[in-house]
Amino acid sequence: MKLNPFAKKTPGYLAGIKADHARIQKELADKTTALQTARDELTDWQHDLVDEEARFPHRHSRTETEIALHRQVEAGQVQVGTLEYAVRDLQRELGQLSGIVNATEDLKEAKSTLTGLRTVRQGLQDHQAQLEGKSRKLKERIVVLEARQYADIERAGQAMASESEEPIPDSVARTDTELRVAKTALAQLEQQIQTVKDELASLPEQLRDAMQAFKRCRATVAEVEMKEQVHSLAAVFAKASVSAYLRNFQGAPNKLEIEIPDDVVEAIRSELEAEALDN
Repeated sequence: MKLNPFAKKTPGYLAGIKADHARIQKELADKTTALQTARDELTDWQHDLVDEEARFPHRHSRTETEIALHRQVEAGQVQVGTLEYAVRDLQRELGQLSGIVNATEDLKEAKSTLTGLRTVRQGLQDHQAQLEGKSRKLKERIVVLEARQYADIERAGQAMASESEEPIPDSVARTDTELRVAKTALAQLEQQIQTVKDELASLPEQLRDAMQAFKRCRATVAEVEMKEQVHSLAAVFAKASVSAYLRNFQGAPNKLEIEIPDDVVEAIRSELEAEALDN
C-alpha cells in the first residue's frame, strides 16, 4: 500500500493516517463480528441439512426442505468466503497503517531493545573477564600446590626408603586436599566461563535483528516527519512540477525530483551512524 501525502484532506499527513486507521479499525471490528455470525449460521444450516438427510436415507430425490437447506448452505459458504477475504484485506491495510501510527513508539521500543542487548553484552563480557581472572589465579595456585605436593611426597619417599620411622607429614594430606579442592573449583569456573561464552555467542544475531528493527523504525519515523512537512508544501511542489510539465510536456505533473546537496547528505549520514552507535 503506497500512501500519498498530498491526497489527505486533513490538516496534516499523520492526522489523516490516524483517521484512516480509526476508520479501518471500526470496519474490521464490524466485519469480524459479521463473519462470526455468518459462520455460526452456516454451522446451523449444515447441521440442519445433515439431520434432514438422515430422515430419509434411502430416498431417490431430495425433499423441498433439503433443497432449501442446500441453497442456504451454499449461500452461507459464499458469504463466509467473502467476509473472510474482506477481513484479511482490512487486517493487511490496518497493519500497514499501524506501522505509521505507532512509528514513534515502535522506535522507542527498538532503541530500548538495542540498548538493553548491548548492556547485557557488556555485563556478560565483564563477568567473563572476572571469571577468567579468577581462573588464572587458581591455575597459578594449582601449579604451586602441585610443586609442593611433589616435594612433600619426594621427602616422604626418601624417609620411607631410609627405613625411618618418622610418620608421613600431615602437610602431604593437606596439600593433596587443597589441590583437589582447587581443581574442583577450577572445573566449576571453567563451566561458568563456558556458559557465559555460550550466552555471548547468541547475542550477535539478536543484536543484528535489533539493529535492523531500529533502522527500519527510524526510517519510518523520518518518512512520516518528511511527509508531514511535505503536506504543508504541497502547493509549492505542485506548482513547480506542473510548470515543468507544461514547459515541454515531458515527465509527469504529479512527480517532482529534488536533488539533496552532498554536504547535507553526508552530515545526516554521520548523524545517523553516530546515533546507531550510541544506542
